[in-house]
Amino acid sequence: MPEGPTVGFDSTTNLSAPLPAPADVAAREQVTSVKSSFFARTFSGASGEQLAACATVLEAPGTSLKMVDAFVLEAHQGDLLDAKELVHASGYQLQERDGWWDALTGCLGRDCGGVCLSAALACPKVDWASFLVCLAGRCGVCVVKCAACATCNCTWWCKWAAGCCDN
Repeated sequence: MPEGPTVGFDSTTNLSAPLPAPADVAAREQVTSVKSSFFARTFSGASGEQLAACATVLEAPGTSLKMVDAFVLEAHQGDLLDAKELVHASGYQLQERDGWWDALTGCLGRDCGGVCLSAALACPKVDWASFLVCLAGRCGVCVVKCAACATCNCTWWCKWAAGCCDN
């Protein structure tokens, strides 16, 4: 399967004062910022498959707090909005899950208004790279915020910056 380009984006949200851990949390680290990153290496198959090997990272720099997720997005015949999300199961097996992609597209529709929704429908779906770059270009910071929201598991240190998409 021929490789395509790698695309990615990141953003950092800073606090004006440290966010202390809640009393019921053993870690006493104080969070002053949250950095969100998303990267995708794209591939195209001869029979119309569109794959993206993806990694997301959400971290509080200067602390041990970090979330990392790796998955594959698989779409057929340009149907990127209805992509399957696959994760490692065991050995060389992948299994389907509902997760990051559903949370991202849900956030775009819910929190970003008509601009992102129309962009998601109008952006070219010839491959993942073109689609993701177009989406980021038209939605701007909202697609970055939704990527962070899709990565955050609603824990105390990331939900203030990223929101909680109940992923």
